[in-house]
Amino acid sequence: MEVAVTNVKMVWFYMNNDVNPSAPDCPDTEQQRKETKKQRGATFVEYILLVTLIALAAVAVLRIFGQTVSTKFSGLNATILATS
Repeated sequence: MEVAVTNVKMVWFYMNNDVNPSAPDCPDTEQQRKETKKQRGATFVEYILLVTLIALAAVAVLRIFGQTVSTKFSGLNATILATS
């Protein structure tokens, strides 16, 4: 509801003040562009950190359980080969 009221106020302001909100030099538009770029940059950095954390966790899991899993699969493979 608050967003709708804000949008109505902006439309009323632009209609009554000869301001073009799509003009490149409009302060509101320029400020919004800067904020959007900041948010996109922050989101990108967050995704990179998340991917890095997942990769490190995968490496840690493989180091801890890698040999055990390999032994289990080898035993399973031997069982399958013996029954066929």
